[in-house]
Amino acid sequence: MLNRKLILLGIISCSMCMVCACTSEKNEAEKAADTENVKEIDKELEITEDFKYLYHEALDGETIETEIETSVQKEYKVERGEFVKRISEIGIMEYEDLYYEFLATDEAAEFDFHLVEGNEVKKGDLICTYKPVYNEIDILERTRDVELMETEYQAEYNSKKADITMAEYELETLLKEKDANPKEIEIKKLQIKKLKLIFEKFQETKEPIVLARKELNETIKGNNIREVYSTVDGYILDVPTEESDQTLYKGNCIATITKREKYHIEIEAREELDALKYGTEVKIIVEGGKDGKDVEMKGKVVAAPNILGVNYRNENTKVEIIDEPKGVDWAKPIKVQYEGQLYKDALKVPIEAVMTEKSANGESAEEQEYVYIKNGEAIYKSYIKILDKNNDYYRVSDGVSEGDTLVCFNK
Repeated sequence: MLNRKLILLGIISCSMCMVCACTSEKNEAEKAADTENVKEIDKELEITEDFKYLYHEALDGETIETEIETSVQKEYKVERGEFVKRISEIGIMEYEDLYYEFLATDEAAEFDFHLVEGNEVKKGDLICTYKPVYNEIDILERTRDVELMETEYQAEYNSKKADITMAEYELETLLKEKDANPKEIEIKKLQIKKLKLIFEKFQETKEPIVLARKELNETIKGNNIREVYSTVDGYILDVPTEESDQTLYKGNCIATITKREKYHIEIEAREELDALKYGTEVKIIVEGGKDGKDVEMKGKVVAAPNILGVNYRNENTKVEIIDEPKGVDWAKPIKVQYEGQLYKDALKVPIEAVMTEKSANGESAEEQEYVYIKNGEAIYKSYIKILDKNNDYYRVSDGVSEGDTLVCFNK
């Protein structure tokens, strides 16, 4: 109530000054007296700079009694009572069914990726091509390794071939004997058959040696483009993109693939997350769905800093999704909303009653929130200071009083 009195008195003061300035018949003494009266009123009411900032004069400098019925769209009341703070956190999708493609060479460069993040991939699809990089020592070592593999293979090949030849000779000798034991002949035939099967299986080990020789020859010639293929069905989650990632070494991951079968939302640790405890139900919002609208779903905290367990890592909060809608684009920004601190005696302003305007301050422009207060026959514009927001209300600290009537106007 005091605030409205202050506003009215402020208007009376301004009006007095305007009358003084526009009336040529008043003498200097009267003008000085009026000015002193205004100063005395201001001093008596203790009008501060904050007061002058928060409260403005009535619209158009006059009441709008005759236009209220047609111009006012809706009225709201400023209340005082319980307010639950709504908190929004940025969520990050974390996939748990990850597969990785690694480099088989010592060093690689000149990548040409055929797939990018988000692409669907089938087993055997080409992910990228690259050029292995070796120095002279690497080439000498690889030459020695390939020659050693070839030598060992040939020695084993000759040994197994000799075993078969010997067994066949022994069988032939048995067959020439008139009193040869038929059972012994049958055993020798089975032995030869087994040796030949082992020999055929052994010959399959030659393929990687031949490939290693081919790659070595191409490396020496400088024409050694390699290819990397996917080993699973899934989606490309990550491939190197920065220039610093264009040189990779043996054991480095060249691509990350997920089946998108098992995943959760993760929120990075922050001191303000005390209210986000184990078992807390939250709202997950994925911005901009197929129709342009946000997609909402329920979630539940299953790992948080206030409870340690096997699912808890890096002090982050883990949120599982409950009843996920179909067709969610998880590449879009993700928000996790939950209820935070409870204020039992908060000054609350309905969200619908609040408007904003740009306020330039030097080179920067900030949004300022304000309301229109109806007081009898007058309507005033008042800037408010917002502390928190939930679905229905702003929690404010200045600019309005409990019981104030707020109005919105038809456009």
